[in-house]
Amino acid sequence: MNRIIYFLAINFLFSLPRYSLEEATNCMSCHVNPSGGGMRNDYGSNIYTLEELPLKKWLNKGNEDWDGFISENIQVGGDFRIQMFKNDEKNRIFPMQADLYSNIQINNFASLYFKLDLSRRLTDEYYVIFDDVVENSWIKVGQSLPNYGLKIDDHTSFTRSGNYNSLFTTTYNINYDEGLFFDVDTKLPIILEYGIKLNKTIFTSSIGTNYITNSQKGFKNFALSINSYYSLSDLNMLMGLSYMKEKDVESYAVFGGVNIDKLSFLYEFDKVDNWLSYTNGQSTYFYSSYANVLQFTYKAKQGLHFILKFDYFDKNIDLEDGDVLRKTLGIEFYPLNMFEVDFLFRENSADNLVIDSKKKNEFLMQIHSWF
Repeated sequence: MNRIIYFLAINFLFSLPRYSLEEATNCMSCHVNPSGGGMRNDYGSNIYTLEELPLKKWLNKGNEDWDGFISENIQVGGDFRIQMFKNDEKNRIFPMQADLYSNIQINNFASLYFKLDLSRRLTDEYYVIFDDVVENSWIKVGQSLPNYGLKIDDHTSFTRSGNYNSLFTTTYNINYDEGLFFDVDTKLPIILEYGIKLNKTIFTSSIGTNYITNSQKGFKNFALSINSYYSLSDLNMLMGLSYMKEKDVESYAVFGGVNIDKLSFLYEFDKVDNWLSYTNGQSTYFYSSYANVLQFTYKAKQGLHFILKFDYFDKNIDLEDGDVLRKTLGIEFYPLNMFEVDFLFRENSADNLVIDSKKKNEFLMQIHSWF
């Protein structure tokens, strides 16, 4: 199966942080995972999905409550996506995501979470969460992604893993559009995470097995993240910082956003040292790289959102050897509860580099359903 299937707008570990921004609350309000993403809790399934996303005109067409509980202590859920992709080189329709979730309440203080990635099995998650070890805090132990930056819904953004297939011809053998290290082909690490919520501020820290430099075993990954939500009249704000270190690789992120009425703006700026490298003969040179994402969303009406997004990546900030910019214009349409259709147009450009002419413009359509 052609590898292009796996790099396009992969969403399966990620949430939509702008929803948190619109509500001025954190991701744990809608998700079982305190860091956000994956299985939705009762509020995420029964309130937000049923009442806040679909077109108001058709709310009564699908207003059945679904909290996912098949017994008193066992909750299930899932995400399924189909995508159409087209540029001047390829035209494909393919299943993109098939995830099943289960959360088992062991007792009042502990739960066991599973996520099965039926399409690939590379991003399976399983962990135990111990709640209220200290008041308003938790401990998570298992296989999961360290909390870092905005968990935006497009994995091809350069602040996540960038392009899986390069925009450039084989003339360039250096990863000009690779992005950061959240590679969808990398097995998730085993982590020990501690998190605490203080009012509208969440702090997480974790140690874990190697994830970035996965050629060696050991608990070398260390991650910190803090984010806060604020409200002032009709203005909602998010501010956050993240840090990750593994061996010689260090990454820093500043992220946040603003929401007022129907308009939301999200941003993330990342600098990572010693992630990408270049080998010349017997010598290897490591770079400092820079990535950012800026996303504007206009909620024209409930169920219809317009997206304008800019992704930027410079693999070596010390040299003027090329940087990449991607502009995305799109529509998100939620006609019914638990049903979404997206239409996206993406334009790629670069400085001091020549993009493959067949890959400059991309068209995507995605159908998403969940329960």
